[in-house]
Amino acid sequence: MLRKALGLVLALTTGLASVQGEPLYFIGTLEGAGLGTDAGSSWVLMMQYTPSATAVAAVTQATMTVARVGGGTYTWSGLDVTKTNTVSVLSNLNTLRVRLNWTGDQSAALGTNVSSLILTVVSPKLLPTQVASKQNVEQLVNTATNITGNFEFDPFAPFGESEQALVGVPQAVPEPGGLAVLAIASVFIGRRVLSRRKANSSVC
Repeated sequence: MLRKALGLVLALTTGLASVQGEPLYFIGTLEGAGLGTDAGSSWVLMMQYTPSATAVAAVTQATMTVARVGGGTYTWSGLDVTKTNTVSVLSNLNTLRVRLNWTGDQSAALGTNVSSLILTVVSPKLLPTQVASKQNVEQLVNTATNITGNFEFDPFAPFGESEQALVGVPQAVPEPGGLAVLAIASVFIGRRVLSRRKANSSVC
């Protein structure tokens, strides 16, 4: 597990080091997956975007890493520039929508047909304007109480299905040392969720 966590750190820090932009960082687990080897797998999304004077801001780079409970760590980092890669403030003024598309994972074995992620971040606090500025985006992320989404990729083996539900919490992008701690924490979050599910199933 520690080796997986260190792999997450390496992939994220090296993949985003050369790109300028405002950072966002999310961490969580896969939920509702078809196989026990998928459920509870941890994921880390680190991205950079260019603040906008409109409701939509362009994402300049994004790296998604999934540490699968059943074994293996998979990383998506090459954005598909022909498709939508944005951070948007919705009209209700309390929701941030992230849309990302990759050309496939780094091994070129997963998601070469489609690798599409949608993440929804909801805050109880309303923004003053529907603008994807740095201040507004950070307010929604820092006050968020709910974050959910879907990550679809095909081909998807060894995962049990092509569409994975995401559940997580937003995090500020930390210093490298803090990133290591959070990446390690993400692995243990996945293990704890899986253990809880196994315990519940045994009771039933």
